[in-house]
Amino acid sequence: MRTSTAPSSTAAVQQPARGRCKGGAPGAATAPPQTWRRTNPAAKAPTPARKRFAGGQMASLRQHIRCRIGNATHAKKRHLIVTHGMCAASSASMKKTPGTPVAYGPHPDNAWHQHYGVTSLLRPAHTPTPLLFTSDQGNLELDIGASALVVVDMQNDFCHPEGWFAQKGASMQATRRPIPRLRRLLPAWRAAGGRVIWLNWGIRADRLNLPPVVHFVGKRSASGVGYGEHSPIDHGPALVQGTWGAQVVSELKIETADIQVYKHRLSGFWDNELDSILRAQGITSLLFAGINTDRCVFSSLQDAAFLGYDCVLLRDACSTPSPAYVSRAIHFLVAQCHGFVATAAALNTALTSMQQES
Repeated sequence: MRTSTAPSSTAAVQQPARGRCKGGAPGAATAPPQTWRRTNPAAKAPTPARKRFAGGQMASLRQHIRCRIGNATHAKKRHLIVTHGMCAASSASMKKTPGTPVAYGPHPDNAWHQHYGVTSLLRPAHTPTPLLFTSDQGNLELDIGASALVVVDMQNDFCHPEGWFAQKGASMQATRRPIPRLRRLLPAWRAAGGRVIWLNWGIRADRLNLPPVVHFVGKRSASGVGYGEHSPIDHGPALVQGTWGAQVVSELKIETADIQVYKHRLSGFWDNELDSILRAQGITSLLFAGINTDRCVFSSLQDAAFLGYDCVLLRDACSTPSPAYVSRAIHFLVAQCHGFVATAAALNTALTSMQQES
């Protein structure tokens, strides 16, 4: 009977050398033999069965894994070589097909560009235009290029003596209070590169998208004049898009570069395209002015904050016929929960200083 002697604790078991498997990567060349040694001399030496498993099945498994990795690496290299060749060939042909550059997008910072036969999806890097001004909570700095001044509801039906609000008995002194502030602020803001959003009520003539609560709040009684209805001094249906009542008051001029958005709720972010426009323009910070502080201005600012915009309420460029304590409560809530409270006067001072420095 043949006897076998167990190997000593320091005996080495040679593993098969690595080599290229069938269909494997050329880079999987033969490597020097590797040895395995037990690190603990007092441990039991491997049995012949364990030796066969370690030297056979384990080696086979490792070799299979190496081949799979090698094949994938080889395929990736071939793909890169082919792709690089195609790109190089395309680049050579692109230089031979000049053309007029074309931009596709809502804003220079958010546009595709087509030139020399290439449609580039790259957006240019945005260069911030910082503006430092004071707020009720301390100094603030924002990027003018990524900011917009949102002017809410400064329109005939709310601010004109013959508008819908005036004929309901609302105070025109209150609703017209922001006009002189805005007349000073808007030119300086535009000159610095800031964008202006005119956010007005402008409902459908058929009022089909207005829920019952909006109909009720606008009318209140059978004899009241509701949304889309005609007042005794008739300038057209109240607050309908395209009519006199939905137009900005004549004291405030809309420039060509300004953006007009109509709303159908107290908040300017419901049932319309305001959020899409702001995001497409790369706008992240919003400064709010207009009327009424406690209704449409606050509702729009609140939703803007919920959507992730930086919000600043310009309290001296906002107004409401409601009692003064209501505005104080709104200022507290904005500062406490939604952003910052500042003044148009402080913003205008900062814009003037920046223009003088430049």
